[in-house]
Amino acid sequence: MTTGDYPRYFLGLALKEEVDLGHLFTALTLIAGFTWWLVTTVRQIRRESMREAESGALRVLLWILRNNGGEPMSIQGLRDEFNAPSQRERRLASCRRKFTFDTDEAFDRALYQLDWEGKIDFIGANAVAFRIDRHPEDIINDAQRRRGLVSNDLKTAAREHIFSQLVEALKEPATAVWDVTDLADAALKLDATECERVLQSSLVEQDPKVARKAAQVIARLAR
Repeated sequence: MTTGDYPRYFLGLALKEEVDLGHLFTALTLIAGFTWWLVTTVRQIRRESMREAESGALRVLLWILRNNGGEPMSIQGLRDEFNAPSQRERRLASCRRKFTFDTDEAFDRALYQLDWEGKIDFIGANAVAFRIDRHPEDIINDAQRRRGLVSNDLKTAAREHIFSQLVEALKEPATAVWDVTDLADAALKLDATECERVLQSSLVEQDPKVARKAAQVIARLAR
């Protein structure tokens, strides 16, 4: 095709026979930019859709556990119930799409998320239950019942052992601060006055490491 074969007019507008490289590069840049925007937008929509589906799946899991009467449910049983055909409509309503846990990793991640949010409890290694806060009176009654099971002789023996261990742990460089804190917490429950005396005396020890460890323990107990 020769130059004279090209149409010279289109819709009444004169057409140039030369190609303007500047305009061509501008057009290609615009097309590339639009394509990139379109791809990233689609990806973002898909990510948002998946996050919404995963959030809905957590609600379905909680619904199943709550309707189990607060009783523990095996982890495999919970997964099977979630993926069951009988839960299809609930999954669609909550997840806005067809969603099932196809891999162990995805299901474990959902359970860990619910546990981190404080909505379920792991009952052993293979079961979970819907978390139900106990009434304050039940907590107080349980604490009183436990205290009644410990005899005075046992308390005295435990007191002597724990305080000797606490003094040694404060002076032992290899003992971690959090381990000393656990000992101090137990000592506080047995004899708060004596525990305070031990910690205060450790604060004025000539060994700066002992004084620093005592200060760290006190700071942790005060949280």
